[in-house]
Amino acid sequence: MLDFVRKYESFRAADKAGLSSSELDMDFHQRIAIQDFLAGIEMANIAEINPGKTSQLDGLTRHNETYAMEMQAATLQAISRYPDKSNKSHLPASFDLIFSCGVFEKLSRDEIALALQLCNDHLRAGGIMVHALPFYIASSPTPFWLERFNAFRDSFQLGGIEPVGEVAGPELIFSPDMASTSDSALFDLYKASPHMAELRMQAQHVCLIYAARRIS
Repeated sequence: MLDFVRKYESFRAADKAGLSSSELDMDFHQRIAIQDFLAGIEMANIAEINPGKTSQLDGLTRHNETYAMEMQAATLQAISRYPDKSNKSHLPASFDLIFSCGVFEKLSRDEIALALQLCNDHLRAGGIMVHALPFYIASSPTPFWLERFNAFRDSFQLGGIEPVGEVAGPELIFSPDMASTSDSALFDLYKASPHMAELRMQAQHVCLIYAARRIS
């Protein structure tokens, strides 16, 4: 899969959770993108890359073995048990599922390719990796974001992995059915990082979802 979270997915999940429209921010879009792959999973080795203070791993620890993968740029720093990150004993040789939220947005095209390969190297045969990240797109693609989008698309041509679900076309154009960050949330982002203001006024802040399966 290489596609964007759609409004109907966000609205359905928000209605089920009893959330208000003001809570449909980028963190929410990323969580629901990942949640579809976590729902009902049991007896699995699951790792999140750079989990924060709260993690979707929290709801999986009872019926699964959960781990934190600490990654800087495209380099693996450590693997530990979650939530006790000081525990690095009895680590699995491979994982059934590796996921991340908002990690790959900080990587260059070359780092994206390396990080995807790193994840694939730590998956068992048939294991899945899922990554959700913020993206900026408009009525026509900019070279910067198109290059990053193609880094994910190109990964399916390297061998050893296959997409899980549909792969979006190469045009990379915003469509009204894509879930996007509200103006109020963007205003808060504008205040936090004013150097991004011009970009945020020209493009929509959407959520890209990438999912791939190791096949060898």
